[in-house]
Amino acid sequence: MLLQSIRWGIFGTGPVAEKFALALKGLPGASTELVASRTAGKAEAFAERHRIPIARTGYDLGPTDPVDIVYIATPPSEHVAHALAAIAAGKGVLIEKPFAATGADAARIIEAARAAGVFCMEAMWTRFLPAVAKARRLLADGAIGEVRSLSASFAVSQRVEPATSLFSKASGGGALAHRGVYPISLAIDLLGPAQLASATARIGETGVDEDVSATLIHPSGAASHVYAGLRSQADNTLVILGDHGRLAFQGPIYRPTGVVITRSSPRGPERFSDGLIARLKETSAAQVARARLAPLLARPRVHAAPYLGNGYGHEALAAMEAMRAGALEHAGMPHADTLAAAELLDQIRDSWRATSRLEQG
Repeated sequence: MLLQSIRWGIFGTGPVAEKFALALKGLPGASTELVASRTAGKAEAFAERHRIPIARTGYDLGPTDPVDIVYIATPPSEHVAHALAAIAAGKGVLIEKPFAATGADAARIIEAARAAGVFCMEAMWTRFLPAVAKARRLLADGAIGEVRSLSASFAVSQRVEPATSLFSKASGGGALAHRGVYPISLAIDLLGPAQLASATARIGETGVDEDVSATLIHPSGAASHVYAGLRSQADNTLVILGDHGRLAFQGPIYRPTGVVITRSSPRGPERFSDGLIARLKETSAAQVARARLAPLLARPRVHAAPYLGNGYGHEALAAMEAMRAGALEHAGMPHADTLAAAELLDQIRDSWRATSRLEQG
């Protein structure tokens, strides 16, 4: 039987779960019926704040629990156990990024969901934002010509707090898992499958990667350069370069509000003449004027694409749409892309671990 009203459960009571619960309140056909936490006090307080009928200690579900899909927002190290528990109860799952701590765990979850015939999706919410959909269409329409490269960063400098999931190795912390997954997933989405070319990382005092950079190569030959950090501050944008222009997110990579297209045409070989005009062009005044005029002559075009509410509702709407259609996955975040990203994360970790072993001797 296809569902019209979708009943949600939430595993976890951290900040991201709070944001998701708020987003669900404004969605037609959605209700939140259950929240679960390791501790009774947290579950009860969360349920009271959001007026959720059932507050549960522990993450066990039964087939008769009034839930159709579970949003899993627990630490990455717990995703596989919590997802498998929900799937075993016949519930769909929307699993917060990173989908799982390893590629093998990601495959286990997806195989279990397929075998049980329930919906399963990675909660890569940025993929469903209107700005990303706009970027996808513009690239497909050839707005910047042949795509040559992508560069993206997500780094915010934070205090080291070992007890938090960001800096806890046991909880699946680190810059790659919590931040690098954003640009990597978007690179796969916008440029296609990727292979790892190189990667480096700086490991912090708690044992997690605090800075990560990686270069990916796509089938077209285009390269993606991604950077993620917990202890540094980046511009947190995404830029794609083509042979006829440039596409950039308006706003940060994790919350873009539009797309900026700057068109250009390939230039021929540079020629220099010895005339007066040519010499005047090389003066300081002429160079300053050229620098000021360049942005005006480029005439960037802004394609506004604001998101609804806090942005999290778009992925929830997509999941509910797919469930109502009886689908087991969503074309906007297919299982194949989730597995591809998880495998790349594994390869990046293996790369810096191999480098570390060589350095140690």
